[in-house]
This record gives sequence, structure tokens and C-alpha cells, in this order.
Amino acid sequence: MEKRALEEIELLNYPSKTHWIPERKTSLGEHIFDVAIVGAGQTGITLAFSLQREKVNNIIIFDEKEAGMEGPWLTHARMDKLLTPKASLGPDCDIPSLTARAWYQAKYGKEAWELLEFIPRVDWAEYLQWLKKVLHLPIVNETKVGAIRWCEKDNCFILPTHSKGISQNVYARKIILATGIEGSGEWKIPLQVKKNIPKEYYIHTSENINFEKFSGKKIAILGGGPNAFDNALLCSEHNAQEVHMFIRRAKLPNRHVFLWGAFVGFLKHYPDLSDANKWQFMTKLNEIGIAPAKSSVVKARTRKNLQIHFDSPWLDAKMINGKPTVVTPHTTESFDALIIATGWSIDLNLREELKELVDKIALWGDKFTPPQGQQQNNHVLLRAPYLGKGSTFMEKIPGHAPYISYIFNATGGDLLSSGFSAGNGIIGMKYGVKAIIYELTRQLFVEDRDYFFESLGSYNDILFEN
Repeated sequence: MEKRALEEIELLNYPSKTHWIPERKTSLGEHIFDVAIVGAGQTGITLAFSLQREKVNNIIIFDEKEAGMEGPWLTHARMDKLLTPKASLGPDCDIPSLTARAWYQAKYGKEAWELLEFIPRVDWAEYLQWLKKVLHLPIVNETKVGAIRWCEKDNCFILPTHSKGISQNVYARKIILATGIEGSGEWKIPLQVKKNIPKEYYIHTSENINFEKFSGKKIAILGGGPNAFDNALLCSEHNAQEVHMFIRRAKLPNRHVFLWGAFVGFLKHYPDLSDANKWQFMTKLNEIGIAPAKSSVVKARTRKNLQIHFDSPWLDAKMINGKPTVVTPHTTESFDALIIATGWSIDLNLREELKELVDKIALWGDKFTPPQGQQQNNHVLLRAPYLGKGSTFMEKIPGHAPYISYIFNATGGDLLSSGFSAGNGIIGMKYGVKAIIYELTRQLFVEDRDYFFESLGSYNDILFEN
């Protein structure tokens, strides 16, 4: 199948001209990459392969984790199966033999695929690693990117990189941030927990968790989404004495809104909506909420050591008699440990890589005024970056920092601007990646239009003598 995939790539190899972008160097002779991608998870590698298919080969990809551990799938993603339709496309970049279906059928057979409802998480992780092996992508692992800055003199970005005690600057014309669902902020922990509870008594679901240590313990979990259920079930399976889930809603969301949105119109053309329409759709999605997997809810209801408390936000958290204690509208109760499953926050000020640029980036709150009465309940959306075509950052003050649009935000923060797209899951990747690649290659061509015009004038491939 690997051989067939490479043959298919060759069959679709048009245009075949491999080097169409002029090379650039800094004033000191340093190499300038056309594109630097921060993050080598599913989004980063898909964008890298898509660029290569457009003959943008002067690229580099950085990831903080060691090879094989990129993305969440073998660390803090703990679901048994993905929640997206098994037929979702994206990382394949329209190469049939690179699809998850082709890989799964090659490994388990066609009948196994037909019987499959959702792709198992561990299989998805293995599939992504297989793609990296087949495509030979230029990934530099165990490397952290620091505060990016713009160099006016060389007309490029400077990316400070840190790897195994070595620091060096890398230069790039364009940057794609593919830093995960939390990549426009950070994993969210309630302030009262941070302030009042010593760290050894609480842990966020994004961290490595040794569930065996919860055996015989009383555990509280804040949250009612898919991630909360995954972690609650693991606590239960590892023989926690009691597992208590605290959910702020009066009942569970039970509609899979991502499945609703899995049609061409919404996936492909949501970015074409007006700001008012985008706001309307996303506030409604937030109102409906993200449903946990049906199988997880069924399991949770059968576990004798697992209790679900509805209409129970944590009003406060404090230490009482040496134990972390939570206060809800209905009770004050102590536990042995707390697990925080409240998702991620959106706040570009929290991103180290954007520290030098954040004051120049437009947010939704800068560009849009919500309908009366909707601002307070949706203040998180107003902190989202206000993105242009292809999920590019936009200037907070027009004309002050035009280079901001050379950064593409393929993270969870692109949801309001771009819909189900490259940065917030698999379901919209097919169209979201194409939108980013179109805008990126458009920029590269338009910026170098004088070079291409000169090359047309000097073109001398004579077919015949006059």
C-alpha cells in the first residue's frame, strides 16, 4: 500500500515544476524558510504534506515532543474511539491510499472496516505515525519555539528555537501555528483551584495521570464533556472508592453537533458567512454543548463507584482538614484528589510564541459588537483571534503590522472565524487545510510577482527557429 500511495502521488504530480519560489537569505547570509510550522501533530503534518504537493518544499516543522509522541493521542487523549465519522478525510490530502480507511483495511481487512463505527484512538495514532514514515516530512523534534518576532530588514520572521540545551534562530517568511486545540490559550484551571489548592492535590486532564494511585481514593472531577467522562471511567476502572463528576448543566448535552456540521456547505463555506452569522452559529453551538460518547455515558451509568452531580458548578475550592474541598450550590465535600476537565481557555497573551506580537493581533472583541445581552455569556468568544481567509491573523490597527497576516492560526482558536477547520479537529480538516494552503501560496506568488515577471521576460526555451 505504501508503494501504491507513492505511485498515486506521482500520478497526481502536476504542475511538476519543483522549485517555483525564489530562494532568500538574510542580510547575514542565513537561510530563510518559506514556511515554518510549529507543531507536528495531525494538523501540522497535514499542512506540511499539502505544501509539498504544491511544491512548497522549503519548509521546516518543529515539535516539543519526542518522535512518535506528537499530538494528544498517546498522552492526554484517553477516549477508546474517536468521536468523528470514520470516513472523515484530511491527513490523506486526497491521496486514496493514504486515507485512514485504506490503512485500516490493509491492517485489519475490509470486513473489519465495514463493522467499525468509530476509529479506535490508538489506531489513529498509529496511522498518523505511518503517514510520517511514508512522507518523510522535515520534522525537528524536542524543540521549543520561543517568542517570534518580525525582522523588517530581512522581511521575515525570526523564530528562537531551543533544543537539548542548544538555542538558535530560524528564519521564515510564513508561519503556521499548529499547536493543538489549546494553541490559542492554555488548558483551563479555575482560579479558586489554582489559588487555594496545593498542586499535589489536583491535576488537569491534559497532564500525564497515573490512575493507579487513585485506587481506594475519593476523587472529584469537574466537567461533563467527553474528556471528563473518559477520565472518570479510568478512575472507576482503577478501583477508586468513589468518583464524583460535577457538571454545571442541569442535564447532559446529547446531540453530536459535529456530526450535524459534517456537510459540504458548512464545512467548506462557513468562513464565507458574515461576522453576525458566524457569531449566531457559534453561540448556538456553545448553547447546545459537546456531547460525551454514548458508550461512555452508558458505562458511567453502570458503575457503582461513579456518581454524576448535575447543576453543580464549583463555587469555591479550599483545603479543609488537609483535604481539597469543593463547594457547590448543593454541598460542601472533601476529596483525596481533584481532576480538572474544563477544557481550554482562549487568550493569546498566554502564548510564549506570540509574546512579541500579541498586541498587534486583532481579536473578535476588537472587530465585532455582539447583539444586546449576549456579550457577558460569550466573553470567551470575544477573546478569540479575528482571522482572515485561510485562518490568517489580522492587524488590530490596519496598516501598523501588515506582516501579522503572514501567520496562520491552525489551532482551536480558529473555530469562531473558520468553523470546523484545520485546527480544531478532524471533521473539517479536508476543507480547512485547503483554505490555508490556498492563501499561503497566494501570498507567496503575489509577493514575488516582480520576480516572476522578470522570469517571463527572460524565458528562452525556444521551440523552433523563426
